[in-house]
Amino acid sequence: MLDRRHVLALALCTWLAACAGEAPVQDRAQTAPTTSSADQVTRMDSNASLKPAPADPADASAGLDTLLTKGTPYADVRSGLIKGGWSPRPDAQCRANVVGGDHESLCAANPELASCRRCAELPELSSSSSDGYSLMRFTGADGRSLELTTYGMLEDALVPGEDSGLALWAWTLEADQTP
Repeated sequence: MLDRRHVLALALCTWLAACAGEAPVQDRAQTAPTTSSADQVTRMDSNASLKPAPADPADASAGLDTLLTKGTPYADVRSGLIKGGWSPRPDAQCRANVVGGDHESLCAANPELASCRRCAELPELSSSSSDGYSLMRFTGADGRSLELTTYGMLEDALVPGEDSGLALWAWTLEADQTP
């Protein structure tokens, strides 16, 4: 079981991994995406482009370049991904990562708690930290994996448009890793 310290450490590691090699915040908009392999692209700004989209219009990721923009309300990104054929990828450890190590007894006694409902409401949710960062995961019809880091109020995950308090912060797109 993960306790709150483990969840925070996981969130920090995720954030640090997403930021590794990035320029300082004020220079980030002019920085190309960080690429750790030919099959992975990490983006944290709206000016860098993803790998060129395949010409096949059936490719579910063809619209990612316009959809994934730092600061876009998460509900808008989520809706666009689902319409584009991406599926939420559930994490079996979501409740432990979001609620904490005592999630089973806490949620059994208090099922109305928002944190106890989060993983069911957002099947793509993997973890969330107390400093506002959350990790969401999706799988494309083509087998690719998309990890999104959001920042803000998780309770606004389904609120679209400018009223939302949860926005896209960073993302990583990986090719299918199966042989």
